[in-house]
Amino acid sequence: MHPVLLRTEINTELVDDCFIIPIRDQNASFEWLLSEVSRRYHEWHPFKVYEFEINRSGCDNDTNIFDVLNATHTKNSKQLSLKIVESEKSKLLRREDEEK
Repeated sequence: MHPVLLRTEINTELVDDCFIIPIRDQNASFEWLLSEVSRRYHEWHPFKVYEFEINRSGCDNDTNIFDVLNATHTKNSKQLSLKIVESEKSKLLRREDEEK
């Protein structure tokens, strides 16, 4: 499988960003994607974010990315996009940290 490029638009209270993440595994789950986004976010930004979530219905952690995005696997790379936001739980935890 050729990689499919997923443009992830990241929105937090602190920063907005965008990552292009190549997906090489046709069985990739949203759980994998969220961990990849978190890893990349923390490499680039000092602002504390504890957790991200997909801003789209039907995106449970164990759901296959391609099942939801209806991506077709072709010989050429295809770019898809998805919005990812900081979870409410993460915002609450960060506020608690700031109060300490």
